[in-house]
This record gives sequence, C-alpha cells and structure tokens, in this order.
Amino acid sequence: MELGKKIASLRKNKNVTQAQLAEYLSVNPQTVSRWEAEGGTPDVMLLPKISSFFGVSLDELFGMTDMEQVNHLVYKYSVLRDEKSFEEVMHSMELALDSLYVELEETKENQEEILRNIQQIKAWKVHIYIQKSRGALEKAEQELDELRKEITPENPLYLPLKLQKQQFRIQMGETVRILKETKEAWDKNPSFESIYTHMAALFEVQRSAEILQLWETTEVQNYVSYVTTENNALWRMMFDSAVMEQNLGFFETYFAKYKQCASVQGIFEIRCLQAELYATFDIEKKEKLKEELLATLDNLKYNAYLKESYRSKIQLL
Repeated sequence: MELGKKIASLRKNKNVTQAQLAEYLSVNPQTVSRWEAEGGTPDVMLLPKISSFFGVSLDELFGMTDMEQVNHLVYKYSVLRDEKSFEEVMHSMELALDSLYVELEETKENQEEILRNIQQIKAWKVHIYIQKSRGALEKAEQELDELRKEITPENPLYLPLKLQKQQFRIQMGETVRILKETKEAWDKNPSFESIYTHMAALFEVQRSAEILQLWETTEVQNYVSYVTTENNALWRMMFDSAVMEQNLGFFETYFAKYKQCASVQGIFEIRCLQAELYATFDIEKKEKLKEELLATLDNLKYNAYLKESYRSKIQLL
C-alpha cells in the first residue's frame, strides 16, 4: 500500500480529520490531502511524528524495512536530484547504518546478512555521491576505495563497484587509458567480466557504434545468447546504443529475442526505448505504443517516484 493511502486508512480508523492530523504535524490540511489523494510522500522528518500519532512503527507505517526505505529514497533522489531529496536519503542511510552496526554488535544471528546490508548501503552512498555532483567525486572515491577493500570477487557487489571505480577514472579524464586497459583485458582473457567492463567503458564515452559491432561478435554472443539477471545490463547497454545510433532494424532484431525470456518490467523498459526510436521513424506506431505503455505502467511494481518518472518520460515522447 502506498504511504498516502496508508495514512488515509489509519486516519479514518482513528476517526481523525485531515485538519486534526495537519495541526498535530504543523502542516497545512491541503498537504495531508495531497499525500492521500496524489500519493505524495511526507518529509522524512515527519515520519516519526506520524507513526507516533497513529501508534504504529515506521516499518508498519511504510510497509518497508529499513533497507527498503533507504532504497526507496535512493530512487527518489535519482528522479528528483534536488537538495532536499539528497539530505533525506543521506540522513536515512546514516540512521540505517547506525542501527545495523548496533545490531551487528548485539546479536550473533544473521551476521552475514547484516554485513551485506551494511555494504549495500555503503554502495548506495557511493552511487548518490556520484550523482550529486562532480565536486563530490573525491569523497565518493574515498568511500568506494574503502568499501572495495572489504569486497571479494564472489560478492555480488564486486563487479558494480569495479565499474563505479572505472567510471570515476573516466570522469577524471583517463578515458584513453581505461579504454586501452579494458580492451587489452578482453583480448587477453575473454570473460563475462572483461566484456562487461569494456562495454561499460565504451558506453560511458558514448561510443555506441562500437558497442553494436562488438555485440554481434561470437565472443559476446556466447554470454548473451539468452537474457539472465547477470547479463541484463549488457542487453540494456546494447539497446541504448541502438537508440543513440538510430538503428531501428538492429534494435527490433534483438528485441524479438529479448522479450522471449526477459522480465515484464525489463520488457517495459526496453519498449520505452523503442518508443523513442518510433518518434523518429513511425509517429503512428509511437503514439500507439505510448498508449500501451501508459496503460501498463500502473500494474508494474515500481515505487511512486519511478512510476511518475516513466509517466513523464512517456508523455514527452
């Protein structure tokens, strides 16, 4: 249940008016009305007061664990990119980390899961710092280097963090060196990791034509013959590159294969890219696809911010 609907349900069960709740929270009644009617989200600083007013925990109020709450705010900042959202997500991560470290000291159970959650939040912090601005790069790189010391190659965060380090170096002006190193690594030892890092480097500097050429080689096809959770990001880079190159034929050839085994949400996201291409090649198909995408969106398991982001993006096509 969305937070606004949850607040409305709790308020009605307690026989409280919107005006009474607004007075307790020191906000306008219209603000409460907007939360409930439009699915808006209260300021994170108000959440403890709201949970206290209704006598429920934050988990029950949000229907989320601490990790889900942090993830929710990470997505929110990714969409809004404003200072308030940045402060909210950083505050939420610090609180979650404090709680996890206390839990780590006080319990002997689920130690590995707690450590994974700590590492995940640290990885999210790096992600947010990268998005924040180039001025935060040094801070993010310091956090990243410290975190990478804790991560083994078997850890699912190993490759994403390696790619983030690579992104840092490219943003700091080391493009030529990174492209040379990743190409040499791929030539010397073709593997999923080496092709992923090389394609990611090409994508970072928008060398989309080279990605499409590389995609059709036998070496790459060995790793993308069908869609998996592991290689889905490679498929996405390929489709994004086809859009950048305005290559509708290439896009549709591989989309026919992709949709046979990809997830519902994965297919939706690629169809959004397809609509971008139709905007150039076939306006009638674009408009029809826009209607289908908007009709599908509400049934997908995205949070409110991602849904609104996709809705705006589709409507602007």
